[in-house]
Amino acid sequence: MPDKIVEEQTGTEMVLEEQKETAETQDSTLGEQQNDAPEV
Repeated sequence: MPDKIVEEQTGTEMVLEEQKETAETQDSTLGEQQNDAPEV
């Protein structure tokens, strides 16, 4: 049974890592969009 718990923890960590990477990608994309936007 301990193996099952370790697998679940590892899976959660992987998901958190993916979410963090996605957030960073979104941040950089938003920054680029703001830079490309013409100043009013």
